[in-house]
Amino acid sequence: MENEHPIDFDSLQKGDVIPVERLEKITRTKHGTSEYQLAVLDLSKQIEKEKYLRGTPVFVVQQNSALRLLTDKEAVPYQQGRYNVGLRAAMRNFTKGQFINRSNLNDKEQKILDRNLYVQGRLLQALTSEREKLVLEGHKRTIPKLPFIENGNGCEESEELEE
Repeated sequence: MENEHPIDFDSLQKGDVIPVERLEKITRTKHGTSEYQLAVLDLSKQIEKEKYLRGTPVFVVQQNSALRLLTDKEAVPYQQGRYNVGLRAAMRNFTKGQFINRSNLNDKEQKILDRNLYVQGRLLQALTSEREKLVLEGHKRTIPKLPFIENGNGCEESEELEE
């Protein structure tokens, strides 16, 4: 698949846009078709993979049917959004796993399910617990203490400041 796309991956830089016309030529598909959408999606994943392998990872998004390599500033909120999507998907899959009908499983499969759900549940619990702590920590405001208040009585230092 590396030679399938006539693109110079090394020349692509953050902020670059690959217009629809060029994508049609590269993918040999017509804009507006489902084949185009799938081919462009495949190409975006290929660009991300190739840039990662070259040591210059990027986020590639589809914007107005064109592909765009996000700049570092644009990547910050995008990365956070993608992370949150993945976390929500993990939580949904864990919840669905709890509703697997155990009566349709043999003893070995039940033990595997139990172990998987235990590990997944503990990981999600730790992740969400730590995330809540970090979010709350980030909102704490620390007001710097004045030197004369640290002594406890406040008078000695404040008198010195007046002199």
